[in-house]
Amino acid sequence: MNQTDHTEESVEAGGLATAGEGKSASDAFRKLLWGTGYSLLGLLILRTFVFAPYAIPTRSMEPTILPGDAVLINQLPYYIRTPEFFPFTHWPIPHLELGGLGSLERGDVVLFRSPELYLSEDHSILFKRAVALPGDTVALVDGMIVVNGRDPEPLSLPTVHREPMDVKKAWPLLRKKRMVVVPYKGYELPLDSVTAEAWRDVLYAEGVNVTYKNRIVFINGGPATRYRFKQDYFFALGDNSTNSRDSRHFGFIPHKNLIGEAIIIFWSSGEDGIRWGRIGKGVE
Repeated sequence: MNQTDHTEESVEAGGLATAGEGKSASDAFRKLLWGTGYSLLGLLILRTFVFAPYAIPTRSMEPTILPGDAVLINQLPYYIRTPEFFPFTHWPIPHLELGGLGSLERGDVVLFRSPELYLSEDHSILFKRAVALPGDTVALVDGMIVVNGRDPEPLSLPTVHREPMDVKKAWPLLRKKRMVVVPYKGYELPLDSVTAEAWRDVLYAEGVNVTYKNRIVFINGGPATRYRFKQDYFFALGDNSTNSRDSRHFGFIPHKNLIGEAIIIFWSSGEDGIRWGRIGKGVE
């Protein structure tokens, strides 16, 4: 074999090596893209179905949660929901809603949609503590909420500010100064014109239209002396009771309005800078 043959073999070998290196780099880049895609998909699934971040703008849950805290919400305990809108748009899409993996417990700090229908979307999402569950009784006694005949404070963490509220600002059913049952699915409410009017907003949440004729109550056009509730409700308070608009003002909250449970503070900052001691603190 002459020198020319050796040179050609060397060139061919070098060409094969270069092609191999290019293919290897291409494979590595492709794997990187797939890995990034799977990671983003996993994060999207977690964000959609499991965990959601929420920044706290008000003082209504002090000292448990402060303005400037960013809280992670577990969305699985109460409902498992598919998205109602196409991501990053307001285009509605078919969605499903299934029962969650847990249940609402007295004392849970929860994120929910306010039953006050007139609120804008930015103001309709609230953080409060569930203090009364379906079947419990609530009453306003001397301006203070009583659950099942006793102060609900032992059921949760002590609040910083506890002052009697002005009864005139209370939800109409609480102004009666008597115990009111938190409705549950199957609960039967005796109806007359006075009772139906007092419960009108709760019945409206059930999709019920209340009218009257000669003091007779009509539910969705038919006469009725009792109403059987179709869903569960709960009663919630802010830990900072003197700076919180909650169930004392707007009444019972439909269980279906629940979004999730607050589990941990993953970021916190205020006027004095980053509050390192609060980061990683569980919400109790």
